Amino acid sequence: MKNLLVYINPYHRFNPEHKAMLEAQIDNSLNYWRKEDILLVTNFPYEYNGVIATRVLDNLISKTFYVYPRGIINSEVNVIVYLLENKIINELTWVHDFDAFQVSPFDFTVIKKDLAMTDYGIYPPNKLQSLKGTFKPRINFGSIFFKPASLDIFKLMLERINKDNLYAEDAATLMIKEDNNVKERIQMLNQAYNFGIRCHNDNFKIAERPLKVVHFPPDNPRWLHKFRTLISSQLNSLIDEKFTNIHQPNQAV
Repeated sequence: MKNLLVYINPYHRFNPEHKAMLEAQIDNSLNYWRKEDILLVTNFPYEYNGVIATRVLDNLISKTFYVYPRGIINSEVNVIVYLLENKIINELTWVHDFDAFQVSPFDFTVIKKDLAMTDYGIYPPNKLQSLKGTFKPRINFGSIFFKPASLDIFKLMLERINKDNLYAEDAATLMIKEDNNVKERIQMLNQAYNFGIRCHNDNFKIAERPLKVVHFPPDNPRWLHKFRTLISSQLNSLIDEKFTNIHQPNQAV
């Protein structure tokens, strides 16, 4: 299995917050993964703690980057299609946001279908970007698992993203509702695989134990305080170290 992290943008560099997150992410992942199974994809040279980035070209930057502030997230779908088509990935893979941290071992046998992901759980739909309707599930793309057989689903998702200028998770939400074939091939996972900040008290009640993935902004003191008890002492220390360093005077960007 691969642990996939994607970061590509027109500026060919990390911003300080994402660089700090990535370093904490890699150090934390080495508690659960072999180094060679952590796959970082960027469009610029980068290496940290023995993890060397796989470089891709700028043409994988989603055009929605220039439409929506969060459009860069859609580039992840371009990269997944590229990696699958070129056989760089040929096994079950976990892809996730930089601020979605693994906190306990995965049971890979749980993943039965071509794609596995969570929804937003207990969360008011009117607080999400409008899709002109009520949708259940409403997909959260922050932590997903995919098999090579999912390539055609990602291609369809990419078409929908580009056609309608959608976020990847919104495109997936619509596809599940409109295409029974896609719906049957997607597995909805418990909130334990992507436990985040939205309505966290309510979602904590329905999340299985132990939590697998804790998803929160570590650079936000409020949320870091709330989530400290859900992550290991080592990860707490890593976050403190990385985010203290980036705010030091004369720190290189």
